[in-house]
Amino acid sequence: MAEVIIQHIEHPSEAQINASVALFVDLMKDDNAALSLSGGDLSLVDPMARAILLAGAIDGEYYSATNEEGELVGFTMWMPPGQELFSTEEQRNLAAKIFMAQLSDGGKEYYKTTYTAEFPSFVATKLGSTAKVDSWWLHMAMVRRDYQRKGVARALISPILTKAREKGETLALCTTSDRNVPIYVALGFTLKGSKIMPSPWGEWPLYVFALDTRLPDYSTMQNSDIEEESTALLPGSGYEKQSERDPTTSRSLPLTRYGLSPTCLAICAFMLFIAVDIAAYVYVARTIADFSITSTTDVMEFRDPYIGLDELYSLGKVKPSQYQHFINAPRLSVQISRSEPEKVFPDDVHRWPSDFGQLSPPDRHLLVTPSVHTIAQFSVLDYGMEKCALAMRLPARDEVLLQKYSVEDANGIVRLNVCQLEGSRPLDVRTLSWTNRPRCVQSMGIVEARMGEEVEAEPFDCRSGSFLAFEISCADENNACGVDVWSNHNDTWGVFINQYQTLL
Repeated sequence: MAEVIIQHIEHPSEAQINASVALFVDLMKDDNAALSLSGGDLSLVDPMARAILLAGAIDGEYYSATNEEGELVGFTMWMPPGQELFSTEEQRNLAAKIFMAQLSDGGKEYYKTTYTAEFPSFVATKLGSTAKVDSWWLHMAMVRRDYQRKGVARALISPILTKAREKGETLALCTTSDRNVPIYVALGFTLKGSKIMPSPWGEWPLYVFALDTRLPDYSTMQNSDIEEESTALLPGSGYEKQSERDPTTSRSLPLTRYGLSPTCLAICAFMLFIAVDIAAYVYVARTIADFSITSTTDVMEFRDPYIGLDELYSLGKVKPSQYQHFINAPRLSVQISRSEPEKVFPDDVHRWPSDFGQLSPPDRHLLVTPSVHTIAQFSVLDYGMEKCALAMRLPARDEVLLQKYSVEDANGIVRLNVCQLEGSRPLDVRTLSWTNRPRCVQSMGIVEARMGEEVEAEPFDCRSGSFLAFEISCADENNACGVDVWSNHNDTWGVFINQYQTLL
């Protein structure tokens, strides 16, 4: 290590404060965090650093590193467990209020809406809700450029580390410099998390570190040194000063008692992780495969969710509320083709990727031509609403829609044949085709769908919880016939069911 003298100075002089501020400004002049936390005005980096140092000198601990000529070549400023910077009126009155008053409106807004909103909560999630105040928090660690990588930072941290060891306490910090990440790891700290802080003056990285003196290996601090600052951020309470950063590189461990190198340990851990991951994947895959083979969900009963309501209303003492009919959109609406009997048409074609995964909009397609039919299946909803009427609604000819819309009839009337299909289970759209479609068990008659109108077929009984499927085709397949319309979450077009109340 370079020949330096490390001193704990309980009451730094004005000259020592000035020298520390000058060192801070020199090292942080190109740092986006310092620029952002000074409201985009680099001239305010000086009063910001001065506010931190003056407040820290009251309840914190200041250590200086000086060379043989007595020049300041480095310093650290810590807040001990139980203390927090700018938590008292005395600390704030020294210089913090002056600094905050000098900030531009944009700078004050940045502290209010961004820094204080994100920094404290981020540190708390990485270290614990009270870990910052419970630890030795390193607010500043500065080493002059010509003394960097000469062990000065290690020497400055060593006195606090010795104190913390005696009581099993933790050292913690943030840094805003990517270059400091491997340095703190080499000094024995563990990276707890990182994030990118937004800023109108340029985003900046934030790295959070901790060193738990109760854990092994903390004392093996290598001869690395801080290139710039360790942390020079205002705290996340009181006057929300500059944010403290958190590195994201992996911690490099020293040699163990068995002589294994950090690289060897890392490789072994990685291989073990891969082996466990593969074993878990194989287990889950086999479980899913076995389930798909032996599953009996296709024959399991759909239980009635309206338990006891039949008995309740049969007593005649409770009069139900009265409701208008409601619209029941099809749970699926897919096509089959007589000219391509084996073809399985795609379902959910408007599905789109989002930040949360694949999202499926409630779009339903009614497409009928002489060769293409539509199969629509419904799930009958709600207790006591067990009278259903199949309905068709088409937009007006000049309606502006998001999706393609056409009717192959000059008069705006399409005659459609509707047939109820066999089955009481949900249809499998992954395999449904003309060849294997369910057979027609009951004709529902012909519905004349009209452009700009809603047409309703004859009502019929429908049991709550049941599934109803219908095949819709052209009634006059030898004549011009066709309709192509999409329903969506804003407009109900095409085919649907009106459900009416039966419990009166």
